[in-house]
Amino acid sequence: MTPENWKLFLAINASMYAYSQGNQDRIFEQSPNASVVMSKTKWRELGRYPQRGAKGIQITAPEIKDGKHTGNYIDAKVYNISETYGRDSIKHNIILEDGSAAIKSEIERMESSAPVPVEIKDGIATDSFYSPEDRKIYLRSDITDSEKYIGLAREKQYAQAHASQGKSYDRSNNRFIAESVAYSMAAKYGMDTQEFKFDCIPDAINGLDGKDLSELIDPSAAASRNEIKKAEKGLDQFKPKERTSVVTDLKAHKKGIENGSYKAKTPVKMPTTPKGRDR
Repeated sequence: MTPENWKLFLAINASMYAYSQGNQDRIFEQSPNASVVMSKTKWRELGRYPQRGAKGIQITAPEIKDGKHTGNYIDAKVYNISETYGRDSIKHNIILEDGSAAIKSEIERMESSAPVPVEIKDGIATDSFYSPEDRKIYLRSDITDSEKYIGLAREKQYAQAHASQGKSYDRSNNRFIAESVAYSMAAKYGMDTQEFKFDCIPDAINGLDGKDLSELIDPSAAASRNEIKKAEKGLDQFKPKERTSVVTDLKAHKKGIENGSYKAKTPVKMPTTPKGRDR
């Protein structure tokens, strides 16, 4: 458990936030270099396909029957992008750049969802700070958008910890989870992460493994996943829209096609001079 290993773990956690912790562990054990992992169906919707002979990565998935979860879990396969071929112009992430509409929208979302008021205050020693006495998150006015975003991600964790811990709240005891969430958000959205040193790894973690280690680090990973899920929902409007595959479109309008009521949004015109397979 070193600072660099923890950063690697958080980066994987951030890129695969939609998977459970157990499935993330399975993916990492089978393919430590995995980056973008999806099922065969999801890859096909994006115009990519598993290569012939691709082994895939074994995970577990909820068993669905008649549109409902049976309560059972079954084996399933997913594929890393390195095992697929096809369209190369797919963007799996969004970069939050200073001054962009996306980052300003995210800052606004973070401020509105904070458990305490957020206020601009000059003269503070750091870019951002949560004051338990004032019950406010303070931001300096002269920092960049990305510094505001990272600061909000970090200080929100302190504010939430104070709300749940009450009089027993101590900033130093919550530093590990706050830094972990802030690092995950920064790494996920392409921000500078050099400031993160992770000299705050709890001493209790050293020497632990298995279940004991998981009990100490899982809360940080879970908090990071939860924040990324919220961010991804807010950033949907800024992501490039992928073209729906023909198969997916036909399945979605199966009933309309059967009764003749479905009309394609963009009718496909037959070529006037058919060539090759169109003849």
